[in-house]
Amino acid sequence: MRTLGAFLMATFMAFPTFAAETTTPAPQDISYLSIEFGEAPLDETIWVEIGINAPSDKALKIDELSIFGEMYTATTNCGDTVDPDKYCVIDLYFTPKTLGEHYGEMYIGTSEGNILLKLYGSGVEAAPE
Repeated sequence: MRTLGAFLMATFMAFPTFAAETTTPAPQDISYLSIEFGEAPLDETIWVEIGINAPSDKALKIDELSIFGEMYTATTNCGDTVDPDKYCVIDLYFTPKTLGEHYGEMYIGTSEGNILLKLYGSGVEAAPE
């Protein structure tokens, strides 16, 4: 079974203060990946953007996108199919409602293999102003 070629482009933002860090590793074959959101004040959101590449010679069929963990949500522009040599984007959001560590998972089922993203983040008290 071939695994999906994907790239990870992560942009972390915490609101209301603005901090951004962008990382663009080289494309790689992945089937398992973990994403560490770090610490976020309660009710503030940190997000990560993930791009899913289709192979250069054929379309990529996306069979399933599922997210687990009540502190995590996602939006996407991915349809059922990604054209050859194109990509789509999934935005993952972590918004802690309670203090402490929070775990989640995102499952991406495709015609080129399956990806399981392990999600980690911690809810903390907001810094005094």
